[in-house]
Amino acid sequence: MLTRRRVAGALLALILPVTAAVGPVTTAAADAPAAAAVPPACATADPSQDCVHAATPDIVALPSPTFTTTYDAKKRIRTVVVNAAITPAYHACPPGAYVPYAALPCAQPGLTMTERVYNPGEPVSGAAGTPVGGVTCDFSCPMTFTLFADYYGPATLILKFSVGDVLATPGNDLYISSYESTITLPADPFVGAFHVTKPSVAFAGKMKSTTVVLGGHGQIPKGAGGVVVLAYSKGEAKLHGGQTFGNGYASLLLIPGTSFKMTKLFPGATTVTTVGWYSKGLGTTGDLIHTQYVNSRLHIGKTLALHSVGVPLDATGALLEVTTPNGPTKVGGVLVPASQFAELVLVPATAGAKVTVKAAKGAVIAVHGWTEPLHPVDEGLALTAKVPVTFPY
Repeated sequence: MLTRRRVAGALLALILPVTAAVGPVTTAAADAPAAAAVPPACATADPSQDCVHAATPDIVALPSPTFTTTYDAKKRIRTVVVNAAITPAYHACPPGAYVPYAALPCAQPGLTMTERVYNPGEPVSGAAGTPVGGVTCDFSCPMTFTLFADYYGPATLILKFSVGDVLATPGNDLYISSYESTITLPADPFVGAFHVTKPSVAFAGKMKSTTVVLGGHGQIPKGAGGVVVLAYSKGEAKLHGGQTFGNGYASLLLIPGTSFKMTKLFPGATTVTTVGWYSKGLGTTGDLIHTQYVNSRLHIGKTLALHSVGVPLDATGALLEVTTPNGPTKVGGVLVPASQFAELVLVPATAGAKVTVKAAKGAVIAVHGWTEPLHPVDEGLALTAKVPVTFPY
């Protein structure tokens, strides 16, 4: 589809390269009769000068452009080179500081290209294309752009090609001729896609120095890149890298690999519960973690309705902050020990973004985030860690 917009000369200069800035029209233009006006086809039927229309004699549609693309999985950067082109509505304006009236209407050399991802319900804009090699682009040239970090694909990209026109109207009106086309890009594989699981106790007993094996336990595969656990102890333990847990407080931990060694510092009853895992190799499916820094307190009944505070209906898990000073609270299958302090837990969500709960009197539960299946454009977090760390939030 095509668009034409009437714009001021200053706006045109911002949109088009400096080399394509519209030069003055000779003074003969001021004496030109109105009959010489040649407005664009759509403008004759649309006084607003802002029309969307199919191909007309002014400008014709082009087929989808050819392109090449490369992807750097380590840096998560996709680069695209498009053979950008547009059939101008009019012949090219002659070079020089002035545009003779006899040359009107004409199209200003200086093709620009912008791109945006077609994301259903919300188009996502990206960076404008730049000519390869920095060459000046007239009406066709190869242009390149890189996609932003939150692009995962696959997706359709809408490319908009634009050039400026000077028309033989009484005011020598300035327009932008534009044409939109699409290309389709594949999915970008990445490391660290998350999978929320049914909570499962991997270790329970007195605190001791030992290696806790997580791979193959519950729903945790032996080849996982890492595991998320809820670790609790009335004593205290130290993990590789210096991370500690215990002292009567539950800690949500990110454990690289499928086992970890804990060293006893102080005795006490201890439990380690697996709640999810993340992938080690490249993949294009799974969940990402979404966090929010302003807690949303939930109404506590037999179930927690997460959607009431903005959690999407397709959420697979919930990152909850639980304060339960008067006794333990069981939420989403995870037993949260009594504590006057807020404790972070990650639990699975059922259809419609709901979580079961059996709360102690006076318990307070707030949403701190959620897990959700990967979208083509997604601001969620993938998980990676070199040593055991507190779950990122």
